[in-house]
Amino acid sequence: MRLYEKTAAAIRERIINGEYELEAELPPHLDLAAQYDVGGITMSRAMHLLANEGYLVIAQGVRTRVAAKLPQPDRQALIRDLRQKISGAYEALADAASILDRLAAS
Repeated sequence: MRLYEKTAAAIRERIINGEYELEAELPPHLDLAAQYDVGGITMSRAMHLLANEGYLVIAQGVRTRVAAKLPQPDRQALIRDLRQKISGAYEALADAASILDRLAAS
């Protein structure tokens, strides 16, 4: 999964969970990029992906807003998000197992 897709997934999750309310203005583009620790181009790609999915409304000269109504869940996007979370959990467990092995050996 590309970085902009991971970033979009994190924002999408916050929208779905209500952390970003419907029709709420998002922080400025570069502030969001800093918050998610990504570059401006990555954030722009993530925001355009979410706009194409119907989660955001992007208009020239005004701040990006959360859509007034959320789209029906995109099965492929949900599968990508779940795959990302499982992959992250697997990596964390592998790291923990490695640390435990080193501790047991010392």
